[in-house]
Amino acid sequence: MKAVVFSLHAQQPLLATSFQGDPNSDVSFSYIPGSMIRGALIGRYMRQEGLNDLDLDDAKVQQLFFDSDQTRYLNAYLEDSAGQRTLPTPKSWFREKKSDLPPVDSYLHMPVYDRIHPDCELPDIEEFEPKKVTQEFCTVKGSNVVLHT
Repeated sequence: MKAVVFSLHAQQPLLATSFQGDPNSDVSFSYIPGSMIRGALIGRYMRQEGLNDLDLDDAKVQQLFFDSDQTRYLNAYLEDSAGQRTLPTPKSWFREKKSDLPPVDSYLHMPVYDRIHPDCELPDIEEFEPKKVTQEFCTVKGSNVVLHT
């Protein structure tokens, strides 16, 4: 499968609504959904081709925008300081409640437990209290994980 990878830089704040909470207020995703990227590219395509309406029966339009076997638009997640794409932190990750998070850009380690992984064994001590990992994004480098807020 071919992939076009690029960095997206917003020139002003975006509101990518997530339909959560009160219907009279908007809550934004902390990333740009792939559907929003596809919509922006459809708008640009229509301007470039001088179209007022998109012909959904056109084979080229189908291939570029609507055939998921041909083209997929992934979510745009944050980049870390090295320019690597982050991913959402799995909801199944936990840490010891009493452990402090390492400072940003430090190489200190903190155990993270993946409760859904079959080999995950929580420490067998009475004082262990699991707490959800609340950082929204992470990068995984081998067996090391960097958490991002």
